[in-house]
Amino acid sequence: MACPASVPLVLLALMVCVLRAADAPCLSPALQRLDLAPTASAIVVFDLQGGPGGIATHATTDCSCVTLLTPLPLRLDFIGRGTLAFRVTGLRPGVEDILVATSAGIARAQIQIVGPGAGRGRDQLTTALETAKTKSLVVWGVVHDLSGAIRQCGCSAGALGGIDRLAALPGLSLNLAPSVATRWILSGDCDGKHPGVGTALSAYGWSTGVPEVHVSADPLPLLGQPGITAIIPTVPVPVQHRRIVRPILTGGLVVELLLVDAQGQIQERRTAPADDSLPAEPAILAQFPDRLTSTLDHTAQPATACAGCHSTAYAAWQRTTHARALDSLKPADRTDACVVCHTTAIAERVLAPAVNCQSCHTGSGPHVASGGAVRTIGAVNCRSCHDAKHHPAFQREPGWKLIEHGLETGSR
Repeated sequence: MACPASVPLVLLALMVCVLRAADAPCLSPALQRLDLAPTASAIVVFDLQGGPGGIATHATTDCSCVTLLTPLPLRLDFIGRGTLAFRVTGLRPGVEDILVATSAGIARAQIQIVGPGAGRGRDQLTTALETAKTKSLVVWGVVHDLSGAIRQCGCSAGALGGIDRLAALPGLSLNLAPSVATRWILSGDCDGKHPGVGTALSAYGWSTGVPEVHVSADPLPLLGQPGITAIIPTVPVPVQHRRIVRPILTGGLVVELLLVDAQGQIQERRTAPADDSLPAEPAILAQFPDRLTSTLDHTAQPATACAGCHSTAYAAWQRTTHARALDSLKPADRTDACVVCHTTAIAERVLAPAVNCQSCHTGSGPHVASGGAVRTIGAVNCRSCHDAKHHPAFQREPGWKLIEHGLETGSR
């Protein structure tokens, strides 16, 4: 369909979305481009078309640089439309995927973040230390509302955070600039659902309850008080002041680097992403071993129940990475959040290794028990595991070619 050059791109995106609505849900515009400074943020809104009376149930993104503001589930209107708002920060340039699950399927869109970005964490730390040495300043590293975030946010290439990276920061700073004084501070909610995180990090040089850093919903009266270096507001305040520090991301994803003079005044600020440019102290993770609450039964092989009737499909499955999915997880990553996509549930809190036939084909239990007389219900959506956060480049058709298998029936 030819389109006049005068038609605005946003209107064109809406037209395409409406044309596709009968086949699959969609977000429009399909791509939004934002030019953001490293510590700036913006709110973007997408129109969702998901079928009359449909429901948007959940959304995933590549990184916490893009966060959903609209509460879910969201019921769509009588023509199947709704709007979703996201907050985007300029921390990292690049293209971020957004996937929204609806009752009619998966809708996908992208946000392109244009700008210099905050750079690599190690580079930012090195620059801050060099500046502090030149100007005789002290470097304060502040992480606000860590909330017990043990692991990094996702396993994609853009993952940020993790207490193992935070634990390594004091030692790294000492190695990079032995003559520069540093302080490492945890403010706000440190432990979250993991009591002891703050204590564990203190053994590596981090401090909690530092009186010079205040967290307040009413920061203005604190601005004139002596002895306060940084104030972190818990609500938006229309004031710019050198003492007011607004972390762009929480959960240990970034470290706010404050360069402080001898009078306790902040002279410069930098933002260091807690990314893979920083070393890690894996020993700290051993202090929080209860990360997998299910039992892994390594003797269980659920797929063999299908082999008798579906020998060709079974042989094809054995050649796929699904059959070795658990092996791709490092021991430290065998957590409740991760193993769900690398194993098969065979009982209450009991898992078999690998993505077996039963992981994708729902209703396989009654099917096997009846000798095939009861048909399976269908297949799960691939994007339930291959989502924007863990597999942003995934496409269904090429993915199917890698695991393609027949549904032949042999003797029962």
